[in-house]
Amino acid sequence: MLGMSPAVRADGARRPVRADGARRPVRADGARGHGRGTPVAAPVMMERVTEPVPPADQRRLKLTSVLPVWLLAVVGAVLVITLAQKDSFAWLLLVFVLCVLVSFVLQLITATKDGLVERISIASSGAFVVVLVTAVVLLAR
Repeated sequence: MLGMSPAVRADGARRPVRADGARRPVRADGARGHGRGTPVAAPVMMERVTEPVPPADQRRLKLTSVLPVWLLAVVGAVLVITLAQKDSFAWLLLVFVLCVLVSFVLQLITATKDGLVERISIASSGAFVVVLVTAVVLLAR
């Protein structure tokens, strides 16, 4: 067995170890596995991620995942203007942070990787514009 050296396990049994120091067990026939005759299955990552989405569905995804964030920003801004007497800018910052977190959650719920960065950018930018306009209104008061 080229490139393999015996190693002693804690129970005293010897098992082959890869020469490059990798921790994956190597069977006597050179395949990866536990030495029980079955190879280790490769982990399946991102099973829920879908295939590429057609442009019409992309538009629908933008509307359903961006508009709620903008609506949350507008509602939060109105609440800050009407209810906050002290520390209104701190509350405004909290509204913006909440909008960014909600945008991430909505993108994760859609489980579609196509256009992910674009949708998060649009949602966060819209929320920022709403918060910016609200800050200007608060400064003018």
